[in-house]
Amino acid sequence: MSTSSESKPIDVTVTSTSPLYITDANNQFGTVKVLPGGQIFVQTTGKISIANLIKSTTASKELAGQQIPGDINILGASGKAGTNGQPGAQGQNGLVGQNASCNWASGCNDGSNGTNGAVGGNGGNASNGGNGGDSPATTMYIGKVTGTFSVVGGGGDGGQGGTGGNGGKGGSGGNGGNGSSSGAYSRGGYNGGNGAAAGNGGTGANGGNGGSGNVINITYGSLDSGSQLIGHPISGLPGDGGSGGVGGTGGSAGTGGSPGGANGTPGNAGSNGTSGTAGTNAGQAPQINIQQGS
Repeated sequence: MSTSSESKPIDVTVTSTSPLYITDANNQFGTVKVLPGGQIFVQTTGKISIANLIKSTTASKELAGQQIPGDINILGASGKAGTNGQPGAQGQNGLVGQNASCNWASGCNDGSNGTNGAVGGNGGNASNGGNGGDSPATTMYIGKVTGTFSVVGGGGDGGQGGTGGNGGKGGSGGNGGNGSSSGAYSRGGYNGGNGAAAGNGGTGANGGNGGSGNVINITYGSLDSGSQLIGHPISGLPGDGGSGGVGGTGGSAGTGGSPGGANGTPGNAGSNGTSGTAGTNAGQAPQINIQQGS
């Protein structure tokens, strides 16, 4: 549920399926009733006024104090996750060698070796996770508080770095052609082609830094018996680094032709990419000031 500025304060009921998003400057509310599971999200730097804030629940102060996210949340946006790297292309396989052909009257037509496979492509590098956003600086006035509310404020977490793309498989060597014999003429088998090396995995990207919290000032006129506002400043956490891509599999060797053709050499596997590092900084926790006043 989002609201817009109006000349007359509006009454709102907040539920678990209909949270209240305060997004416009100078919002004026009459009675805001928060049912079990309902949450309020502040997304504006404008002054906010609530005449009566009521929680319709019997939750204890301890539970309200530990609840994260809270009843009232003043948080920065989470950083975007980095984009994963593209996988490397698979190398083409080598061509099969031609067989020899011999006959006793005219001799032999030679065969050929299998050709080598092509190298697999390297996986693409990933992109870094975005930094978490800072929480909005907030000024809120509440005329009367009924119930215990947790107020959670802080910057958004940094986004996770993307994962490097996997290396492409090396192409397999082509099989060597077979030999032939007829009468006095003969040819041995031809060699198989070599398998190609695989591509290396792409580099994993770094995580984003956590966002910082701004000052949050909440003033209330009065507290009903047993009521309380409990501040919970939190720090935006750095995002994790992305994993490196996995190196591709080397191409298999081509088989030598019969008789006597040598097998090719298999290709080497690609190396795994380097993992990214976590974001370097956690955000600074906000200062949450809760005081009685007018």
